[in-house]
Amino acid sequence: MLGVNFPYVTMASLWYNIPVWRARRGRNYPNQAEPRGACARGPGHIRLDFLSPNLIRKYLICPMNQTDQKPLSHAVGLSLFLSLLIFLEIGLQAPAQAQPRVEIPVTEHDFGQVREDMALAYSFVIKNVGDRDLKIVEVDPDCACTVADYKRVIPPGQEGKINLELKPFSVVHAFKKKTYVRFNDPNRTSVNLVLQGNAQKSIDIQPSHVIRFRGAPQQNLTAQVRFISHMPFPWEITKFQNSIPDKVDVTLKMEKPGKIYVMDITNKYHEQGRYVGKIVVFTNAIHKPKIIMRVIADLYPDSAVSP
Repeated sequence: MLGVNFPYVTMASLWYNIPVWRARRGRNYPNQAEPRGACARGPGHIRLDFLSPNLIRKYLICPMNQTDQKPLSHAVGLSLFLSLLIFLEIGLQAPAQAQPRVEIPVTEHDFGQVREDMALAYSFVIKNVGDRDLKIVEVDPDCACTVADYKRVIPPGQEGKINLELKPFSVVHAFKKKTYVRFNDPNRTSVNLVLQGNAQKSIDIQPSHVIRFRGAPQQNLTAQVRFISHMPFPWEITKFQNSIPDKVDVTLKMEKPGKIYVMDITNKYHEQGRYVGKIVVFTNAIHKPKIIMRVIADLYPDSAVSP
C-alpha cells in the first residue's frame, strides 16, 4: 500500500494537494505574505509530518492566497482519507492463517532389474514444512498387490514415511504401480507415488506351460519343456505327478544342476478323439513350490487334420 507504515514513518514524506483555509478567531492576514509552517511548501499543500496533535490544532486550516478561501469541508475530507489509509494498512498487516505444507523429496522409485519372487519395498519421505498438522487423508494403491503403511498425522517441522510393498509374484516384466495420496495441504492436495522396475520370472518355462498335441493317432507326437531357474539358490524339481498316465509318458532329466531341467512328454494314446490332463511339478522353492503344466490333445484321422 504505497509503502505506508503508520503512525509517522513513510507518511511523513507524502504531500497532498488539498487546499484549505486558515482562519483564526479575531485575526486575519490582509495584504501580508502567507505565514510559514504547514503551508510553507506552497499554496494549498499540507505536509503530513506536521500532523501532530498540537500542529493539527494550530494548522488545521491555512490560506491558499488572500482571496481564495475554501470551506472547512476540505479538512474533513483529509481526515476521512487518512482514516482510510490506516484501515487499509491494518488489513494488509493481518497475520497469515496457519497452514500445513507438504514437501516430498522423491515421488518415484525404480527397482531396476528384479525377480518376480522378491518382495519389493520402498519408503517415501513426507515432510511438513508448514505451521499446522499435516494430515494424510487417503492412500489408494492402484493394485491389490501393493501394501501401504504410514503415519497419518505429521506435526509442523517433522517428517513421516509412506511405506509401500509389492507382494512376491505380483509383478512380471516391465511394471509401473501407482499409489494415489491425498493431503489436507490447500496448495498441494494430492500426489501419485510410483514404483517401477523390470521383474524377471523366477522360473522360465520354455516354450510354454501348455502342451498341445494335434495330429493322427498313429503319429509319433512328442513335446519338450525346459525349466530355467533364476533363483539365487540351487533350485530343484523334487518330483512330478502325471494325471493322465494312460495317455502320455513323462520323463525328466537335469541339464544343469540347480538351474535347468528338461521334461519330455510323449503321446501314447492311438485312438481318435480329444483328451485333457495336467502334470504337476514340485520344487524346493518356498514361494513357488509347484508348477502346473496343462496337456491338451486333439487326435483325428489323417484326412481330418489340416496341413
